Amino acid sequence: MSIIDQIDLMARGGTLALLGLWGWVMVREHSATRVARAALLMVMTIACHVIADLFPLMPLSGPALFLLKTGQSSAPAAFWLFARALFDDEARLSWRSWAVVLGAAAMGALLLLLMLVQPEYRLAFDIGQRVMWFGFAAAGLFVAYRGRGDDLIEERRRLRLRFVVVVGLYTILIIASGLLGNID
Repeated sequence: MSIIDQIDLMARGGTLALLGLWGWVMVREHSATRVARAALLMVMTIACHVIADLFPLMPLSGPALFLLKTGQSSAPAAFWLFARALFDDEARLSWRSWAVVLGAAAMGALLLLLMLVQPEYRLAFDIGQRVMWFGFAAAGLFVAYRGRGDDLIEERRRLRLRFVVVVGLYTILIIASGLLGNID
């Protein structure tokens, strides 16, 4: 294992530890709030992303990898739900909002199955999934950016612009790098 692989494993371990801590704090301190529930869902989908992409270092296969990849595919939708819960005081997170995230996971699972059945169209299916991811990420960023001028909570108002810039750049980087990595 190269030094880069070791650094990657340490960074992923640290990420999982921080995600676990954030999830635990959300459950312990704020479990009754919609922000905490949306944050917990987002934490779980990001953890799926961190673990599923360990494939070159730690080979996973079968149902475990399929479930992780399905959870990973719903991370942008979970981010959209979290942005709505955090930044949109008027948002009502009904069962339909949660069903959108479940639908994104189902679409991800379907695309994974199609990639197995029709591997010659793998790139097209991957592009389709990444367009979906980008759409959810853009929708979440729009929610965060949209209400910044009218936000009466000063801390949240300051957070909005940083949130949009950092998450937006990270999302574009992840989506684009994954796509470029899949082009043969």
